[in-house]
Amino acid sequence: KGSSEEFSTFVVYLNESNDFLKFTVNGFGSTVNYLAISLSFDKSNNSCSKLYRKETFVNQYLHRDSQHPFLMKRGALKGQFIRLSRLTMDNCTFLDEVFRLKELFIYHGYKPDQ
Repeated sequence: KGSSEEFSTFVVYLNESNDFLKFTVNGFGSTVNYLAISLSFDKSNNSCSKLYRKETFVNQYLHRDSQHPFLMKRGALKGQFIRLSRLTMDNCTFLDEVFRLKELFIYHGYKPDQ
């Protein structure tokens, strides 16, 4: 929990902690996006995290009909869902992201019942 001033101070601290990474604040100073995670605060000032996709995200996953071994395709699916579970803090956000990821894999020929 914290105020918007503390949040801004935190972002400054992150940017001063190293020379090779730059953290940016989007919107009205309520969200920080870093690599694959988006950090923000809810209405109760509790911290929240969810998966962050850049504007250049193009849904590049292995197609089901590719000639890759089955275990590699299964590993790609499993890895993405593990990644989601580690990057999301609350169950509702996790379920929203699971639904979106499911749709992305269905687009690439995967079947939801397999």
